[in-house]
Amino acid sequence: MAGMNLRYGQFYGETVNVRNVRAFSLSETVYPPNLRVPKHSHEHAYFCFVRRGAFSERFETRTRFCTVSTLVFHPAEETPSDSFHDFGGQCFNIQVNSSWLKLAHEYGLASDVPVEFSRGELSTLVTRLYREFRQADSASSLLMEGLILEIIGHTARHSLRLCGKEPPRWLEEAREIIQQVFPSLSRSLKSQKLSTSIRYIWRVRSGSTMVARSANTFSGSEQSLPVANSST
Repeated sequence: MAGMNLRYGQFYGETVNVRNVRAFSLSETVYPPNLRVPKHSHEHAYFCFVRRGAFSERFETRTRFCTVSTLVFHPAEETPSDSFHDFGGQCFNIQVNSSWLKLAHEYGLASDVPVEFSRGELSTLVTRLYREFRQADSASSLLMEGLILEIIGHTARHSLRLCGKEPPRWLEEAREIIQQVFPSLSRSLKSQKLSTSIRYIWRVRSGSTMVARSANTFSGSEQSLPVANSST
């Protein structure tokens, strides 16, 4: 029995806060102690970050245990049943629009493979994202979008390592562009500054015009990042 197929932005439990940022739907859901969620699926892929409590996700051949600071990427149509433990749970969900998921797949994300992270760098990123989610000021949407892209990028990199694949071609293109636009980065591409520049390239690849207003981080001046049409 397939169970209920939940639409975009729809989750079991009580949804206490929702925000939409471009192609992403972010929500906070809470669950009472010992809740049993029947077998179900989601039309769209999403990340689930456990902020409080614990629960088990049961599949036909395995069980996934989710505790505080666990981050799970759920592919679309994954079909678990959930059992919350004695203290219930609180989750922060980041659902990805299908068009952006297709773009993320081009960048190396194995969009049909679940991935689980426990604490570490991604936990820190999602915690920052949750803080902006709760902030809700004029700058938070921009900051949230950047953090979401960074989370997707780290997940894509992890997918590549799991599959034993070489980094995608766009990464080399990104490095070349960064070296041309920001020469001072040519010797420090492995620094944290790279992730910010990769977000520029992501926006270029998705067909958006973007002014690199934070270019002063790299060169002390503001520069326009050219947008080139790509057939790939």
